[in-house]
Amino acid sequence: MILNSISKRQQGVVLLITLVVLIAIMIASAGIMRSVDTSVAAVGNMAFKQAADEAAGAGIQHTLQNIMPDWTNHLLADPEFLDHDGSASFGGGVGYYASIQPDENAEGIPALLQALPPKSDAGLILSEPDGAGNVARIMIERMCNAAGAANGMMCQGGKAAPHCKPDEVICPKPPSGSYGFMTYYRISVRVDGPNNTVSFAQSFVLL
Repeated sequence: MILNSISKRQQGVVLLITLVVLIAIMIASAGIMRSVDTSVAAVGNMAFKQAADEAAGAGIQHTLQNIMPDWTNHLLADPEFLDHDGSASFGGGVGYYASIQPDENAEGIPALLQALPPKSDAGLILSEPDGAGNVARIMIERMCNAAGAANGMMCQGGKAAPHCKPDEVICPKPPSGSYGFMTYYRISVRVDGPNNTVSFAQSFVLL
């Protein structure tokens, strides 16, 4: 009888230890699952962010390769084409501003691109969604304090360098005595993508 009692008590202790071990395993498994879920979510977010960054860079390239080169045709018809904001006179397009727009943030992002999401696409160049669902909004600002003819008093830029032939030591000046004024233009791009992903990109061009 004494041996049977001791055996039963030992079995009870083993059962208790087994239950404690099982509970510990369950807690550890839950922690691992949470860790895996967090890692998967982080990797997914990184992928979304990378895709948005690439879309923002593509927006800059699109502006440099397609939008700005088209300015040449407009300038031939209207030499003062870049002296006023984009409108019907911009060939039906939008997104160009002849002066720096107010209320940019500390990073230099224009107010039109700061809202989440932007309150209106009016005044922006809006792209079609890419394969990943990213939509780019683009605006171009001439770095001047006001619209009108660009000059060194109100615009950021400098005089254009003379174009010399390889065999010329001194470059001849034009009759006006000036090589003209080149102005900085700021391209700002905002991309909104899946999972509330947002990316910004900016580039300055001297023209």
